[in-house]
Amino acid sequence: MGPTLRQVQEAMAARLLGPARGELVDVGDQLDEWLSVPTPARTAERLHVHAGGYPARIQESLQDTYPAVARIIGAAEFHQLAQRYAASVALASYNLNDAGAQMPAFLRGDRLTRRHPFLPELAELEWRVAQAFHAEEQEPLDPRGLDWSLDDWARAVLRFQSALAVLSSDWPLLAVWAARDRASDCQPIARLDAPEHLIVRRAGFIVCCESVTAEEARALTLLLEDGHLFHAAEQLEAEGVEAGAVLEWFSRWMSAGMIAGASV
Repeated sequence: MGPTLRQVQEAMAARLLGPARGELVDVGDQLDEWLSVPTPARTAERLHVHAGGYPARIQESLQDTYPAVARIIGAAEFHQLAQRYAASVALASYNLNDAGAQMPAFLRGDRLTRRHPFLPELAELEWRVAQAFHAEEQEPLDPRGLDWSLDDWARAVLRFQSALAVLSSDWPLLAVWAARDRASDCQPIARLDAPEHLIVRRAGFIVCCESVTAEEARALTLLLEDGHLFHAAEQLEAEGVEAGAVLEWFSRWMSAGMIAGASV
């Protein structure tokens, strides 16, 4: 009986990715027997074309997704990071746009984070930006089309654009991300005196990263988790947030097209 498709795939991965992934499967010379290669070519010669190509494609994808991380650590260090990542992380998607999905988690255990402790959170921001860029933007909610009473709005469940994300950090992520395309030398990055709260959203073909107050970030977080406007307003009131502020945020979210739908 011949090998299963999974056995061939694992053997190919072990051969292409080298020793770092070789422990996944011990195939010896079996792969050479499993593959049919036209003479006089050899299996190793044909696989060599892919052995360098796969990590290169992964690095290109990571470079596109994480330009701020790449700028901070430098080209040589980023190349090594991409090599470690490709050798250690099993990709869960055939789409190269998704290749960097596990980078924030990977960086939490990587040696680079000892020197740059903010890297996982910076990577999280950049991954959210990438997700927002590729997300399908829905038609924003137009409240004029809803013939709702105040009681209806009190029971409303909001649905936000899928590109929307809220992040909080003790590091100046927005400034670091904004400087991602600058060629100047990187300055030392220090912790902030108070946490920074950011929202990531799409505006047409542009991804926006904006700083908001802790209270607005809290409101958005509650609504993204639950969607119930009344529940969020009740919780925020208990935390001392004024109703007027919530109404002001809601109006701005609506104007910015961040809300995609509502139901009662």
